[in-house]
Amino acid sequence: MVFQGSMNGFTPVFTIGSQIDEVLRIHDYEGDREQRTLDLLQMVELNPAIAGRFPHELSGGQKQRAFIAMALAMDPPFLIADEPTTALDVLTQANIINLLKKLRKQNQISIMLITHDLALLSEIVDRVYVLYAGKMAEVGSSKAVFEQPKHPYTKGLIASVPTITSKSISGISGFMPDLVNLPAGCKFAPRCPYVMTICKSEDPRLHRVGESQEAACWLY
Repeated sequence: MVFQGSMNGFTPVFTIGSQIDEVLRIHDYEGDREQRTLDLLQMVELNPAIAGRFPHELSGGQKQRAFIAMALAMDPPFLIADEPTTALDVLTQANIINLLKKLRKQNQISIMLITHDLALLSEIVDRVYVLYAGKMAEVGSSKAVFEQPKHPYTKGLIASVPTITSKSISGISGFMPDLVNLPAGCKFAPRCPYVMTICKSEDPRLHRVGESQEAACWLY
């Protein structure tokens, strides 16, 4: 797993190489750990000499790449990336996303990307799972969800993203519900422009909508 803000996840008093090596040692890697560490750094397009440096000597983008290298140390078939581009400048964000796309193809791994950045999702994912208040609101192929969103929350999210031709930015009215004291019925009902009576009392389940989408909404 690559955690949110993982560029701050390294122990400051140990070198990058020693912290990658620790993963290999704890998981009983049988090969040459030192060489594997250098290979991992090269895999994420870092100079192997970075193995001897301390975290404060690296830029945010370099630390993020090094953390990805550490996550890939044992050749996992599945990588969870939680907001992997948080606090990075736009150019570095693009580089990290291109790296993940390259690694997915090169290492034949699946990636679950957790993010609020819709533009980021459209660049890398095959399928989108939209959650609201901890529950699945919509599921579908990336193309279908972005081109023809079904759930009112998904529609609101996409409409709120500014474009070059935008004259104004649309928002979603209201506020997120208290997760400790969730309302009855559909959790999005208090903010939904299409709310009906049934929405306030019964929580909808995911329903098939079209060929490649599902939506948890009483409209369907």
